[in-house]
Amino acid sequence: MKSIVKDKEASREGKIQGAVRSLYFQIPLVVLCMSLMGLATYLGGRHLSALEDFRILEVDFTVFPTEGVKEELVRQVKDTRGILGKNLFEKDITRKVAKDLEKNPWVLKVHSSRRVFPNKLQVKLELRRPEAVFKKKEEFYLLDAEGTILPEKFYSWPKGQRKTPYIESARVAEVPGPGKRLEDKGVLAGIELVRFLKKNNAHKLLGIKAVDVSNVGRGRPRGESDIVLRTEGDVAIKWGCPPLCQQAGELSDSEKLNNLLSVVKAEGPRLAQMEYVDVRWQTPRGKRR
Repeated sequence: MKSIVKDKEASREGKIQGAVRSLYFQIPLVVLCMSLMGLATYLGGRHLSALEDFRILEVDFTVFPTEGVKEELVRQVKDTRGILGKNLFEKDITRKVAKDLEKNPWVLKVHSSRRVFPNKLQVKLELRRPEAVFKKKEEFYLLDAEGTILPEKFYSWPKGQRKTPYIESARVAEVPGPGKRLEDKGVLAGIELVRFLKKNNAHKLLGIKAVDVSNVGRGRPRGESDIVLRTEGDVAIKWGCPPLCQQAGELSDSEKLNNLLSVVKAEGPRLAQMEYVDVRWQTPRGKRR
């Protein structure tokens, strides 16, 4: 009986030893196979990257917007120097191209950059666009939605927006150069309000020529309006505090516009008989001349 047990144990030990010896041979073989696969992938990649067929020969640009943007700027952002000749298999090539294009201060965002085999890139990019005008003394400055100063060299005010009201502020002592932002919070609030008025075509209906943001952030404690609109007929429209003030009980821009339109309905589109209109309250107020 003991002999049978010993034979079984010896057989089991033999199998274990055989398995161990087999692993000693298999592990190096697996490692060798993996190394050869890696080498083949590396050499294959180098071979593909060396092929002239995969060098970038063309960049297909989609550039928007074009309204208010001069052709010289469009040509500049479509400059392919530094892109042509690169290989489509280069690591992160699309991300690198997008990053380089966004270094241009007039490029707001590269929305997409993708390969089109065998030798082409497609790029879709958005330029900064003129959204408002800031007036300082007798000078006018084009602004984008972020308050960036746009140069006359590359931008012009779109023809269809000639009656857009300009923004003014006595608190802005100096206007920065092109490519810099007007950081004044009143100016930024003014840009948003101008965009709102244009969206609703209210500026044309009422003949609004200026948006004075001098008191933004400090008007309410003194009972004054943070923002005052002025019409071509020199009527003051007390608009109140912009959303950035986060004042409790402040009416929304839409509510204020509805208030204003109710006064227009009663007094006429140009408010010719009014000295001022105050739309800050649930029931608008005003004073006739």
